[in-house]
Amino acid sequence: MTEKQQENKKIPEHSAEKEAAQKDTPFDRKATQEAKQLSSGRSAKELEEDARKAEALRTEKFRNHFEILAVISLYIVWAAIVAVGLTWLYHLIAPACWPRLPEEQVGNIQAIVTGGVIAGIASGHMKKRLH
Repeated sequence: MTEKQQENKKIPEHSAEKEAAQKDTPFDRKATQEAKQLSSGRSAKELEEDARKAEALRTEKFRNHFEILAVISLYIVWAAIVAVGLTWLYHLIAPACWPRLPEEQVGNIQAIVTGGVIAGIASGHMKKRLH
C-alpha cells in the first residue's frame, strides 16, 4: 500500500455528529435547564409559579435599571442648568471689561434658564417620586 492509501484508511478522531453534540448552544442550555426542571419532581403548578416569579423579577430589575438611568439623567440635567445659570449670573454681575459672550448668546441662555421647560420636566419627575 502506498502512503496516500494509508492516509485514506485513517478514521478521523472526531466525527461531525460527535462535534455537534459537544457544542454548547443557547438552545442546548435551555433544553438542559428544562429537563432538569421537569425531572426535579415538582408539579406543573410549582414550575409555573417559579416561571411567574422569575418573570416578575426580570421586570422589576428592568424597572430598577430604568429608574437609575432616569435619576442619573436628572442629575446631569440639573448640573447643566446650574452651569447655564452660573454663566448667566456671571454675565449679569461681571464688569464689561471681563470676557463675555455675545448678547445673542446671553439672550439664549436667559431664555433657557427662565423658560421653565426643563424645570417642568424635572419637577414632574420629582412630583411622581414624592407622591
